[in-house]
Amino acid sequence: MTASRPQVAWILEELTTIGNARHALLLSADGLTVAASEGCPRDLADRVAASVSGLQSLSRAGGEFVTDEGTIWQQTMVQYRDGFLFLIAAGDGAHLVVSAGRDVKIEALSYKMADIVKRLPEALAVAAREHSQPGMRAPRRGSDRLVRTFVVTGGRRLPSRNTFDHILLISLSPSAVHLSRGDLNHEHNAILDILAHSAQSVAELSALLRLPLSVIRILLADLMDSGHITTGRSILDAPENVPDRETMEAVLAGLRRL
Repeated sequence: MTASRPQVAWILEELTTIGNARHALLLSADGLTVAASEGCPRDLADRVAASVSGLQSLSRAGGEFVTDEGTIWQQTMVQYRDGFLFLIAAGDGAHLVVSAGRDVKIEALSYKMADIVKRLPEALAVAAREHSQPGMRAPRRGSDRLVRTFVVTGGRRLPSRNTFDHILLISLSPSAVHLSRGDLNHEHNAILDILAHSAQSVAELSALLRLPLSVIRILLADLMDSGHITTGRSILDAPENVPDRETMEAVLAGLRRL
């Protein structure tokens, strides 16, 4: 995977010339991969972008723990058994991420990252803004769309109601076709599109949308509050999901032989 802008490509390659440096990424403020160094797979870059996006947000929140007045976050380093991950603010609303082996010279790599940000803030900032120009849309989930989960939920950690067991069946409400979707986000609409074809359990929606159950429950609570969905019985209560007597006896016989 390479950058869409030549100046970004050489910036990232310059970072990987440091001894034991592995991959380098440029990320936009909304958690999207803008560019990656040569040899870094796209799916890996996007997974790291999602996790690092949350990491920098948590790092910023820790500023009040450093000083009474709070302070500006600049860099985060995470140490693993076999290496390091470096994250630094870069340009206008962008972040640089570099991974390296355990024998990397930490000071040298940190200095190089800071030096590049200092020398080339405009190049990094322009590249980061390419994903957020008016009229442009990020790719959807399933085609490399990466959105931080706390952005999807608007920063909420709990649903407005605690009624969505993972095996509960969800379906569209009779009035859903007449209700506006204007205030719904992409994930809300994705859920409704799936339910338009058939009812799904909470767990199935989580798997289909590749979102954590906790996030799905918050989104479902929103849709319940807006009247777009209704809940039914558990999938275990559906007659077609209840095994017949012969099957149950066969399973019981097998358990007795263990």
